[in-house]
Amino acid sequence: MNSPAPAYLLLGPESGNKAKRIREIRALCKACNGDTDAELHRFYPFETEQGEILAALQNTSLFADHRLVLLAEAENLKAAQAQMIAEYLKHPSESATLVITSANTSVHASLMKAVPKEQKQIFWELFENQKKDWLIDYFRTRSIDISLEAVELMLSLIENNTQELRVVSQQLAAYMLIAHEDDETAGQVEITEDDVETFIYHSRQESVFTLFDHIAARKLEEALEVLRAIELSRDTDPIGLFGGLLWQFRRLYSYMSIIEDGDTEQDGFNGATVLGKSSAIRGKHNQHTYRSAAKEYNLKDVEHIISFLCDTDKAVREMGTAIQPMLIERLIHTIIKRKGTPTTAADAGLAALYL
Repeated sequence: MNSPAPAYLLLGPESGNKAKRIREIRALCKACNGDTDAELHRFYPFETEQGEILAALQNTSLFADHRLVLLAEAENLKAAQAQMIAEYLKHPSESATLVITSANTSVHASLMKAVPKEQKQIFWELFENQKKDWLIDYFRTRSIDISLEAVELMLSLIENNTQELRVVSQQLAAYMLIAHEDDETAGQVEITEDDVETFIYHSRQESVFTLFDHIAARKLEEALEVLRAIELSRDTDPIGLFGGLLWQFRRLYSYMSIIEDGDTEQDGFNGATVLGKSSAIRGKHNQHTYRSAAKEYNLKDVEHIISFLCDTDKAVREMGTAIQPMLIERLIHTIIKRKGTPTTAADAGLAALYL
């Protein structure tokens, strides 16, 4: 059996397959160490500015023969941090495995050079047709049909990775089978667009989508309640939250721009894009949310919000975990109450103070 390598570099935006690869590495560490789980350590760049990650890699453990050290968001490493890890990899510990991940397709040059080609992998997002085929096949293997409209609605509401697709698909399949367990046609269940909308908005826990519902309607108290629920669930990290909100507001900007050019509302729903990719707005609830947002914000407001989101996202990536909740709550307040435009130098910036 092959032994785990001293280090792996897993890059790219597709988090589902990346998480699968990490599970494979973890299983390899276990199999090669007497079927004992490796001691697991997780780090973000801001948590290892004093070399804490080296201690985890080099110090032996009292509880396990092997240590698996995960370093996420490596694109945010400072040059000195990257060089420190690269130096370690010249003479790595035989009882530790380092897994470095990033949503980008490259990181600091010293790390790219330090990890052998065989241990580097880029996980690209699935193409639109691949994601559709993935969903159809997933439900077909469970004797469930799904309409093309339902597939497109799911893809418009779910984060763009197979990990999120798999979780939601599992929940939706169980929901549909339970709902139809007394039907004589059991085994001939079909998921429609209405089924997806009902499930996404009424059966799932709070998410960036339910948060956007309240931001769209400018309901501050409700938005902050959803934000706290998301933070408590720990299912979405701050970076994922910002990514989801940016995606929603870019989609809103596209939808509003189409209408501003004189086209119909339906043209706006059908023609909406995000960063050049088609992102049609489907489903009655989803369309209602964007219609409400277009009444509360104008195009210039949305431009300000997108800019403020990007600035605060940068600040959150650079801050420790203690200040992140305050920055995010301030962000929501500024979007809803001031439409993304701080009114004073002080307000500009809980984010700007840290840029």
